[in-house]
Amino acid sequence: MPVSDTLIQFLRAAVKGLGDFAPNYVTPLRAFLSMHDRPTEIQSVIDRGFTPDIANAQLEKILSEDSFLAQCCGDSRHLAHTLDILFLTRLPDSSYLDSTSSFGLTASPFDQGIEHLERSLYQQGEFSKTAYFHLFNFHASPNDYPQAPYPDWKFVELEYGSIPLILGENSCSSFLSPPHTGRTFLAAQDSEGFDREPLSEWLKRRWMDIAPYRQVLQYSRDAIVDIDFVAPYFSPSWVNQIHREGLYYWGTPRQDKPPSDLWYFITSWDSRQINSLWRGYQQYAPKLNSHSSSLRKAIRTAGNFFEDSHKKISRVEQFANLMIALEALYTPSDASEHTFRISQACALLIEESLDSREATFEFLRSMFKKRGKLFHGQYDMATETPQAFIKDEELKTLMSIVRRSLLKFIALYLRGGEALDKVRKDLERAILDESFRADFLQKADFESFLMEEST
Repeated sequence: MPVSDTLIQFLRAAVKGLGDFAPNYVTPLRAFLSMHDRPTEIQSVIDRGFTPDIANAQLEKILSEDSFLAQCCGDSRHLAHTLDILFLTRLPDSSYLDSTSSFGLTASPFDQGIEHLERSLYQQGEFSKTAYFHLFNFHASPNDYPQAPYPDWKFVELEYGSIPLILGENSCSSFLSPPHTGRTFLAAQDSEGFDREPLSEWLKRRWMDIAPYRQVLQYSRDAIVDIDFVAPYFSPSWVNQIHREGLYYWGTPRQDKPPSDLWYFITSWDSRQINSLWRGYQQYAPKLNSHSSSLRKAIRTAGNFFEDSHKKISRVEQFANLMIALEALYTPSDASEHTFRISQACALLIEESLDSREATFEFLRSMFKKRGKLFHGQYDMATETPQAFIKDEELKTLMSIVRRSLLKFIALYLRGGEALDKVRKDLERAILDESFRADFLQKADFESFLMEEST
């Protein structure tokens, strides 16, 4: 596709009009347009008949006639930046200062610049934009990836040198997102241009799209996983120069390294579990996104603290979040002997055998002792290390208990439970009444619920 006559005429007028103003600025057209409210500083350009209003009107006309430029640039400000870096700043200073030509420049540099502009704009392929969501601490063989959550999304493992490229770093490997944090991304590709959706709105929309899938990953395994940042990347490559100046990403790239017990390694079996949970979420999204009942509110509160534990770097903060989540689900309304009753109720709900229930009960009692020590100011960070306060395997076990508890409560909610107090009373009844227990625990079985609904 050749450069349009409208664009060529505008560039001739811009070079002639900017004149001696241009060599003083890295991006002369943008600099000129930004001074529209300071006419004395650009009076020499205005005297040559090139005003901000005229320039903006011509830029808008170019966008209206060229759908590809409109798609890539979005507005006149970004089009001006494009013309600065791909044409105006490539001309020698003499092109602006030579007044012997009727256009203020010799033909050769201008014509060569137009040829370069045409190659840069139109010969690098179609427009596309890709949002790369980094899966922190996610490790899997490409053959074991789950299904991507949406059409036009995919799991990708980037090379070490590609990660700094999408972040905007000028290095061989990323400092912001070191290799040990994982090289797997969820990539969402779109072709809708910036004339229809601004960059910030697009990233915001895609971030909201991925949020429930992040939750599914966190509820699928007893390990830490998070989406810590998203970085956009565009095609053709010059579009990145227009919309991504310097480092450009949303979020906070993590540099911590979770303990090996909490690395998120998945197998093909795990992928099937993730796929199943994602289908369940999509089917019941309206009900899950409702917060009208007391049971759903308790699940939301506990879920928020559980999910936030995946974001914490300090293991003491992770522990605190998990304990708060546990109490949000199980704390009896009268609050008497609550540590005993929470431990007992939780053990019954999530474990199947007597031995495992006893083990979980004793484990939770020990966790509540640590909770009391932490919340009552008896934990001294200066003398006791986080590893000594709570060991890796203890943190993983606690995370597993909270995760499984949440899924049990969600199953009860999806099967019609509304009142939190009733669920807690039913749970206490199940401790004492064996004839009631079996039916109640069956209702709380999340996996069987998904299987029943899929048949």
